[in-house]
Amino acid sequence: MKRLELAKRGTEELDNASPERVHVEHIYPQKPKEDEKLANHAQIINRVGNLTLLSARLNQKIKNGSFDEKKSDF
Repeated sequence: MKRLELAKRGTEELDNASPERVHVEHIYPQKPKEDEKLANHAQIINRVGNLTLLSARLNQKIKNGSFDEKKSDF
């Protein structure tokens, strides 16, 4: 993801921290509550469009919450 970010970025004002400080987070959770699980879960869970980079601290805070629970942190 870092290589994609650097290749597509037009400026250099952002710098990704080390892997210990940055985690890949699933926007739609890997393990949603049963009543929130989408029918096409297996097809979308690991797509690039469902992934984002977050600080390790923030990722640990939001954990496996639903999108509605996490969106204010994104």
